[in-house]
Amino acid sequence: LNDAPEYITVADVLQALDGSYYIEDVRVPEGEPGYEISDAIQELVVERINAKMDEVLLHLTLADLQEEYQKNIGAGTLMYYI
Repeated sequence: LNDAPEYITVADVLQALDGSYYIEDVRVPEGEPGYEISDAIQELVVERINAKMDEVLLHLTLADLQEEYQKNIGAGTLMYYI
């Protein structure tokens, strides 16, 4: 995290603070009861969610957050003229 804000992604911050941000593998070992449904859940739910999290978190930087924050505080400031 020792870089300029435009090079630090939200994924970098999350990994530094908490390790992996992925939903853990839910598969039951092959051959055990429940393997088929756990495999389906892993492929159709967990892997898709993890891919979408990457899509967002790897492309969102601290500079993006700072820019949005500055826009938001600027939009909420009222100016009064006398």
